[in-house]
Amino acid sequence: MSIEQGAITIPSDPHVRKEIKDLVVDISNQWVMKESYDIKVKEALTAAAEKFELPKEYLNKLAQMYHKQAFKKEQSKSEDVFALYEAVIGDN
Repeated sequence: MSIEQGAITIPSDPHVRKEIKDLVVDISNQWVMKESYDIKVKEALTAAAEKFELPKEYLNKLAQMYHKQAFKKEQSKSEDVFALYEAVIGDN
């Protein structure tokens, strides 16, 4: 049996409620891990930018392209943008 509550039906079965709670706890734990990894990535980019004297944005873009295996796609997109710029704006 379930309980009607506004626009949703709340499960009354304790096993179903436990499954939902376990799911929410697991998702929360995954988010905590993701936040931790995000902090590590940010710290690594900052340290590398200082060590190699390169802009952090460039290192981040480099890592993203590598991760997504998207070098050729990014290269092609950039070439298209450059061609469009030259056609519309010219050398000004």
